Amino acid sequence: MFPEGAATGMIGGDLITVISVSFSKFRSAGLERGFIETGGLVIAAMWQRLVEELIGSPPVGAGLPTTVLSVPRRKGDDLLVTLLHYVPVRKALRIDVIAERMNLAGEQLRCDPAIKQVIDVTSGEPLHCIAPGCFELRGKGRLLLRIPGYFAAAD
Repeated sequence: MFPEGAATGMIGGDLITVISVSFSKFRSAGLERGFIETGGLVIAAMWQRLVEELIGSPPVGAGLPTTVLSVPRRKGDDLLVTLLHYVPVRKALRIDVIAERMNLAGEQLRCDPAIKQVIDVTSGEPLHCIAPGCFELRGKGRLLLRIPGYFAAAD
């Protein structure tokens, strides 16, 4: 799909060239409307890959669906992570789009295997550890998590 020399996985390449070449391929195939409608997804995926190549994947929350917003904060030596899983849904043609809470059950929080405990701040209970560095999420919409002592070794 890309011409030779176009950057597909290289950081030093020209991202605009890749996007414009992709658009011209879709246009020549008569699929430009589909590209315009889904172009944001392509650009977002390329941006995410570029950032991960530059600075690495996030230490907490890598692999969560793109519909889950992860907001990390520091509080003392602890790492607080807010997970928001709201998806816009149109209930009828004549009303505005409503952000509906989606279920986090079945999702897994992946983090550094050195992290032994993740606590649900709302209930005060630790999340179930599936494997080293992998915790089972539960709840709907918003989840506030605390990882005790995350910054203790850094100071």
